[in-house]
Amino acid sequence: GFDRNAMSTSPRSRLNFCGELINFIDLEFSFFASDEYIKNNGFPDFDGDLSDHIFIGSYVEEVLRTPFMDWMERIVQNDSIRIRTNRYDDAESLVSEGLGIGALLRKSAQWMPWLREVMPARDNWIVPVWRITHVDLHRSSKVQSFLRVLHKHQQKHGTIQDLEKSIAVQI
Repeated sequence: GFDRNAMSTSPRSRLNFCGELINFIDLEFSFFASDEYIKNNGFPDFDGDLSDHIFIGSYVEEVLRTPFMDWMERIVQNDSIRIRTNRYDDAESLVSEGLGIGALLRKSAQWMPWLREVMPARDNWIVPVWRITHVDLHRSSKVQSFLRVLHKHQQKHGTIQDLEKSIAVQI
């Protein structure tokens, strides 16, 4: 499965990797709150006092280094970050259920019409996901098959956005 918590800005070492190292996809994050949260707590004013708001953060080092979480840690008072989790899907559920404000993938949030973007994404809040393969697995039929699907989709569309549709069609 895809672990959204395993995010970093770039691959750290090419020692055990082979193949073309390319930016696979960019994940864009913004801060969201549910209609219920906004009804109960008001719309946050990021230029004002945020102490009455509840924020959902992380305690995972790699996640805290992402630009949007770093921003939240600097702007929001620490006692307002009342919930911390190490799992993206838990944070998404907490925001969706109205328990606080949290950073979510814009693409995921678009499928939840009860969520409101309360802090639009900034240019540096994009997390690149790199396509890399381990030297021992690069020539396996599964990896090569997946890479062919990626290349075919990228050639046809110029991007790998909405890739899951292509994969489902070709399986």
